[in-house]
Amino acid sequence: MLRAEGFTVQKVEYWLPLPNAKPGQPPGKRIDLFGFGDAVGIRAGEIFIFQFTSGDNLAKRIAKARSIPAFTQWCAAGGWVEFHGWRKAGARGEPKRWRCRRVRFHAPRRGPGLLQRIDDGPWQLVPEA
Repeated sequence: MLRAEGFTVQKVEYWLPLPNAKPGQPPGKRIDLFGFGDAVGIRAGEIFIFQFTSGDNLAKRIAKARSIPAFTQWCAAGGWVEFHGWRKAGARGEPKRWRCRRVRFHAPRRGPGLLQRIDDGPWQLVPEA
C-alpha cells in the first residue's frame, strides 16, 4: 500500500531478546523508534513515521504516542506521523476483507497544536497532549 503511494519504507522496530527471562515471562520485547514508530517512510520531500496496529488498539496507540515528547518534536521538525489500524470488515454474509483506518498528524506552519486527519477527511487542529 505505501510503496504504491510512492513511499520508500524501512522497518525500524526491532526485537530485543531478554536472556534471563523467567518461565512465564516473554523472551523479549519489541522496541519502537522513539517509543511509537514501526517504520520510516520517505517520498518527495516528506518524511513519515508509521505505526501499525489492530483497529481495536488504534486509539490507545495514538494516545500513547501523543504522550511521548518525541512525537511533538518529530512533528515540529516537519515530520509526519501516520497510524494504521487494521481490521477485517464486510457486510453480513459477505466475505470479510482487511480494511485500514489511517490517522495522520503534522504540525501546522504557524501556531501551537497539531493537525490531524482521519482517512481522507478534513484536517482538524487538535491541542498538543
